[in-house]
Amino acid sequence: MFAISESGEKKVRKDDFVSATEPVTSREVIGIIREVTASNQLLPDEFARESAMGEFVTSYGLTDGEFIVGIVDILGHINGEGIEPPKHSLRPASPVFMTKDETIAKLLRVPEARAMPVGTVETRPSVTVSLDANRLVGMHCAILAMTGAGKSYTGGVIIEELLKKGGAVVVFDPHGEYKYLGYKSDGSESEFYDQIKVLGIGKRAEKRLKIRANGLTADDIASMSPGTSETQRDMLYEIIGICADQKQSYNLGDLSEVLHMVLEKKGGEDNGEEIVKDSLDSRIEKLAKKANASTTTALIRRIESLQRSGFISNEETPLEELVKPGQVTVIDLSGLSESIREIVVAALSRKIFYARMNYLNDYKEEKLDVPCFIVVEEAHNFVPKEYEREIVSRGILRRIAREGRKFGVGLCLISQRPSRLDQDVLSQCNTQIIMKIVNPLDQDFIRKSAEAVTDDIIRDLPGLGRGEAIISGAAINFPMKVKIKKRDTKPGGEDIDIIGEWNKGKK
Repeated sequence: MFAISESGEKKVRKDDFVSATEPVTSREVIGIIREVTASNQLLPDEFARESAMGEFVTSYGLTDGEFIVGIVDILGHINGEGIEPPKHSLRPASPVFMTKDETIAKLLRVPEARAMPVGTVETRPSVTVSLDANRLVGMHCAILAMTGAGKSYTGGVIIEELLKKGGAVVVFDPHGEYKYLGYKSDGSESEFYDQIKVLGIGKRAEKRLKIRANGLTADDIASMSPGTSETQRDMLYEIIGICADQKQSYNLGDLSEVLHMVLEKKGGEDNGEEIVKDSLDSRIEKLAKKANASTTTALIRRIESLQRSGFISNEETPLEELVKPGQVTVIDLSGLSESIREIVVAALSRKIFYARMNYLNDYKEEKLDVPCFIVVEEAHNFVPKEYEREIVSRGILRRIAREGRKFGVGLCLISQRPSRLDQDVLSQCNTQIIMKIVNPLDQDFIRKSAEAVTDDIIRDLPGLGRGEAIISGAAINFPMKVKIKKRDTKPGGEDIDIIGEWNKGKK
């Protein structure tokens, strides 16, 4: 705590940096101002701090004993590349001075090869804030904010910086906001134009993401066809096993063919009699013995319906086209049902994770030799805390959060509803970029889930302006209020000028 002189009142601000000299070592001790408050020798502190008491103090001539106080969190002093807590206390009435910009820059320093500039210190616009790219990607991160606070904009800033580092990024984009990364705000091509690959789902997509059936689980396929019974799901598991053993790259047609073989062995009717003819595949015979013909027929219809939908292809987009150094692959999920979105997120995340695991363990299956950063927008829909139905993407995202660090698969969750996120997954996001949040439930959930988030940070969240964030955790040396920098590319999802559009309609 320090007293602020009358001349210093204009300079001292909350979240700014101050320094004092440690008397024993004469080293500079640096701290952050967490609160600026009034005090009065003639009144208890709780009175003097109430702004409503100002009139009372003035009218009774009590201003002579009044002074302004700054309450400081001590960071320590610079020691080589890090910060070291002071070993000696400061003496009472030690002079306090504003920390120099170059000293703050040293406090925030990240090795140049890993430094990602994302903005400036909110109280010192000339001081750049950089994040450690290795820690941001390798130890996962979360961008949390209420609607309109700038979370997707901030996600774009991080993606731009990772591209400059040669990063391989896959973005799951439910609203089609990130497909503009290849353009500037004026519509011209950005410097990243050739590094952005946008893939859509289904027949209407300009460039289509192709997913084969062998990249899906029985749960994935069942989720794409609402109303699939548990019996049909169990049968799917069995025929997938048969196809996988017979043919590595099977498709929906192969699944349908096996089901037809089962139906033929049942005689095509469920008449209570087992009609099992000679078969070259004993597994099909065994399945035919316990299968119900009506169940088998219904499952054939579901699979043939999926074939007609065009969501599952006979070909597959190669993994090396999806994940490349210096490329962002945007998976445009806009216009799709929730179940299809979840399946795409699950299938690709699973494919990337296992390919990285195969590469590092030198397994025979498909390998991926490039670390990957997966960005999930509207993450509360893909890895929720609670759910009324099965969310097929939840399991693999939880596993990536727990184990992805070992295999070079990073995860970034972007959400406007933190309280709906899976708490275990959020707790694994070791860097938090938190913007304006006013909902008490969301605030409380963040406090409980993120170890680096303190009560001071939570208290400051409602007062943040658009484009301001508090960043804490592994990728930054200490919690910091940051003004996010301007993007180089066109942001998507900007607010619509409703009145302006109405006026256009009138004209």
